[in-house]
Amino acid sequence: MLVASGTEGSLRLEVRGLVVWGSGMAMTAESWQLVKSIFQAALEHDAANRGAYLDAACGADAAVRREVESLIASHESAGSFIELPAFQAAANLIVDGAAEATISSLRKSIGVDPVVGWLVCVQGPDCGQDYRIRSRRNFIGRSPEMDICIASDRGVSRNKHAIISYDRKKNAFKLIPGGSNSLLYLNDEELEVPSPIQSYDRIELGETELVFVPFCGARFQW
Repeated sequence: MLVASGTEGSLRLEVRGLVVWGSGMAMTAESWQLVKSIFQAALEHDAANRGAYLDAACGADAAVRREVESLIASHESAGSFIELPAFQAAANLIVDGAAEATISSLRKSIGVDPVVGWLVCVQGPDCGQDYRIRSRRNFIGRSPEMDICIASDRGVSRNKHAIISYDRKKNAFKLIPGGSNSLLYLNDEELEVPSPIQSYDRIELGETELVFVPFCGARFQW
């Protein structure tokens, strides 16, 4: 199930119980350290007592509480979507290095290519499926060799129907037509040249419609 809601300055996407916030709020190293500490301590409390702990730990700081509750929701609902040890290592890098950690140092430190966003299938044979976007050029196609494999849609080209790239220096995403003869649409318009993409843009290829959900952006960057 895909649920999108929000108020001015705040967006929420819920996919299979995973909550991703997009308020655009800047997070300082000190604030992130506080959020991380409260989050880790909150996990030591059972669900019945966690609310009382957050009342005491967060006090009147609604922004910190919102961030902690979002992390708890992701941790409990997403399962292996974000592994906690890797998440903690990344958080330590951000705090200790005053947000100067690069993607290459994360790869070296935690041994993974960090997720920078997701595509969520909202229509097509794989409706409900989510696909991770990594910090590089992500090739989309039907082949298992593709970074994003949409195997069930015969209307998707086997190799390189499209490409999604993430530019760390510009902290920006781009959708690029692949080398196939198949059509690619961005927000109902045929895409013939590379184009920047924004949160909740709709991408269509074959019988599949995908919604783009960034993780990196104004609010967070590896």
